Amino acid sequence: MIGAAVTLVLFVIFMLFFRSRQGVVLRAIADDYTASWSVGISVERGVALSWALSAVVATTAGVLWGSVQTVDQSLSLLLLKGG
Repeated sequence: MIGAAVTLVLFVIFMLFFRSRQGVVLRAIADDYTASWSVGISVERGVALSWALSAVVATTAGVLWGSVQTVDQSLSLLLLKGG
């Protein structure tokens, strides 16, 4: 239930984001980064923003998956011991 709520919240945030100015910039970069660069759009900033957004989504998915699989802190000790 929590996963569905988090997914819905992220979906709404991303829908609002991609209707904003930065969202239009990301879509322009995705369409043609050379043309975007030629009209003054900072392609490097757009790429960095897209990596940051993907990191947020991946972290959220990892936290949700970890809660489903009951991952806890003691699992790291197993990895530190070497198996």
